[in-house]
Amino acid sequence: MFKQLIILAFAITLSSCANNTTKTKEKDEDLSSALTSLFGEPKKVDEKKLDKFPLGSEKNPIRVNGPKGQRDYLSRLVCDNNEPVSAFERMGSAGASPFGTIMDIYEVICDTNKGVVKHEVFLDMYHAQYVETRPAAGFIALKPDCWIPLKKAIAFREQKNFNAALEQIELHNQCDESRERMSYYYHLGWTYAEMGEFTKAIDAYSEGLKTQPNYPFAYWRRGLAYEKLGKVLEAQADYKKAYDVGMEKDPEKFKELLNENPDIAEKIMPKNK
Repeated sequence: MFKQLIILAFAITLSSCANNTTKTKEKDEDLSSALTSLFGEPKKVDEKKLDKFPLGSEKNPIRVNGPKGQRDYLSRLVCDNNEPVSAFERMGSAGASPFGTIMDIYEVICDTNKGVVKHEVFLDMYHAQYVETRPAAGFIALKPDCWIPLKKAIAFREQKNFNAALEQIELHNQCDESRERMSYYYHLGWTYAEMGEFTKAIDAYSEGLKTQPNYPFAYWRRGLAYEKLGKVLEAQADYKKAYDVGMEKDPEKFKELLNENPDIAEKIMPKNK
């Protein structure tokens, strides 16, 4: 399970569905934890009273998990011209929220055919267990979070419910508009491999690598599939490629991951290292 979470983190980091690096994510989580420790957990509020005020207003702020949650939510808003927001910027702290924690206020810009429209959106980042699915007032929709079905697919795969996993992977693919398709093909290949469909797994990894050839773990997993089919030379070539690609971008981080995952290191580490 630990290994799978690490690989998912790398998939999210390297795909265009998530533009932030692992380091940024860790900093966000640390900051969110530190702020919660300082100000305490948010207090419970009557939801009916909140709903009397516009969502995203000072009296009814958007609830999210940490600074990254703020950015993720705002980046998914759709303006009234059916276009995503063109920009947003934190304007500062806005004092205490109805939940007794500190709010932030953001300026969110819609670039419409009628000109630039600016919105003020209030957000409270102390709500790790709450997921807002509604758009803030002034916006018409909230784009779907493409990672939700992928997380469900991983859970189904761990339960050996492969048909359900494949369905969720396809749902992820349908809403993912990124140029890199690795998250789709990588988990498709992984699921096929768990099903014993190694040729299909190889085909999936190969398609993903066409869009993102710098993703080392696709080479590693394709190598595992080749090995299951008895194609030793192809497997060894992929293991070598996985190591070479992994060392190109962030050698220290990649070495750290290999130290934490000896089963990966055993396959891809050069024998003379």
